[in-house]
Amino acid sequence: KPVVGIAALKLVDQGKLDLDKDVSDYLGFPLRNPNFPDDKITMRHLLAHASSLKDASQADISSYPRPDPPQQLEKDVRTWLLPEGAEFANAAYWDASAKPGAKYAYANVGSTVAGLVVEKAAGQLFNEFCNQHLFAPMGLVSTRWFFRELPDPAKVAMPYDDTFQPY
Repeated sequence: KPVVGIAALKLVDQGKLDLDKDVSDYLGFPLRNPNFPDDKITMRHLLAHASSLKDASQADISSYPRPDPPQQLEKDVRTWLLPEGAEFANAAYWDASAKPGAKYAYANVGSTVAGLVVEKAAGQLFNEFCNQHLFAPMGLVSTRWFFRELPDPAKVAMPYDDTFQPY
């Protein structure tokens, strides 16, 4: 999550992202809490965990594909957060009690949306943006979002699931 924030701020520095602009303008589709359809969601809301998004269940974490997810960020966001999405499930990812900006509520899904906003504002895949604009300039040659991108996967610590089984 800190890297998502740093990537966003890098785009602010480049003049490609405004933290207070409606993220729908970057995404290319309307992203609204269905309980507060007139209230915009901004990158500032997403980064501060005040977007009115919430994680729908613990299953979101335990079912996350490892080591690398096959899906793209946009597909996930559309599936979970848009009314026509297959997993919209009565707006399970939306807080019905607070409009965007009204309260802090930690939500992993908000970081996913923030990553997609970075991707859209940058005009390149999120992982590629981070590789090019964050990791490479800092000399982090063995830091990547995806296992498949690592130069020497044998040097990576074994990741384990929540039952302590290696992936």
